[in-house]
Amino acid sequence: MRALYRNDGPKTGRNILYMTATISYRSEYKGQFVKKIKVVGGNMKVVKDRWKPSTKNKLTWSKTVPLPEAEYIYVNSLPSDANLRKEIFRNFNIDNKLIDLIYELSTKEEIKSINQIIGFIKQRTSSKKSRGYKMLVNRYIKQLTQSGDGKFKFERRNN
Repeated sequence: MRALYRNDGPKTGRNILYMTATISYRSEYKGQFVKKIKVVGGNMKVVKDRWKPSTKNKLTWSKTVPLPEAEYIYVNSLPSDANLRKEIFRNFNIDNKLIDLIYELSTKEEIKSINQIIGFIKQRTSSKKSRGYKMLVNRYIKQLTQSGDGKFKFERRNN
């Protein structure tokens, strides 16, 4: 992105300015999130009847953009990339295997009820004898709610 400001130039005593912005994206998330924004700007000068950026009074601003944090994540539209799902749920205190199971269900059929999700998870984890794992799954399921539009979402809770 590049911007140029002109206001009558040197005749009025006002400066002609330029600004260039560069935005880089997080490659590890397939470019879905901004990583950094850098802006460079300053005065312009006339060189052989052309306006050129001056190196004098050059200003630079840079900001690293944190990954977004959501209060809710809709399970009806989880991304196919497992690493991206893991990153999205990083602040939700939810087991990644559980998220992968819900994603698997969403690719097989339309999710219409919480009981459907619970049934699928129980079916897929029935071979697990660990009582602790089943208690953990039940705890996570309590974070699942149905919104007014019929979609299901995990709500972030500080535990």
